[in-house]
Amino acid sequence: MVKKLYNPRGNYLRKYCLFIAFILIIVDQYTKSYLDQTIKYAERINIYSFFDLTIIYNWGAAFSILSNQNGWERYFFIVIGCFVCLVILKQFIYKQATNIILFLSLTTILAGTIGNMIDRIINGYVIDFLLFYYNDFFFPAFNFADVYISFGTILLILSEVVNKKR
Repeated sequence: MVKKLYNPRGNYLRKYCLFIAFILIIVDQYTKSYLDQTIKYAERINIYSFFDLTIIYNWGAAFSILSNQNGWERYFFIVIGCFVCLVILKQFIYKQATNIILFLSLTTILAGTIGNMIDRIINGYVIDFLLFYYNDFFFPAFNFADVYISFGTILLILSEVVNKKR
């Protein structure tokens, strides 16, 4: 176990991944803050025929699940976010740092979770601003933190599939 924690290559990978997470969190928070100050709530700025920038306050989870509650969901999602962060940080400490795909997936999930938790702690809601649509079908608005979590989940599945084949 000590070898896992003090492996020079592993420590380098861990530090690199945490640095990436830090940068991703900054990008997420900056874009949310900038667009929230620039665009009025629910205003849409057309970028392409299928994509707008907007500002939506999401009081719930993905796809606004639990958004019409009495406020308890804010604390519920903060607790869930803290739990996810602790599980990921435990993996960073105790997993052997040889699977780069696994560590990058954990990095992006961690960054996305922290990005959305910051919103919930400060505002009580998550700021979503990316809106994709086709004709009258609108995909729910989301943000970079959501992209990080989705991308990390795909990488995590890929990492598990690759590990199973070994």
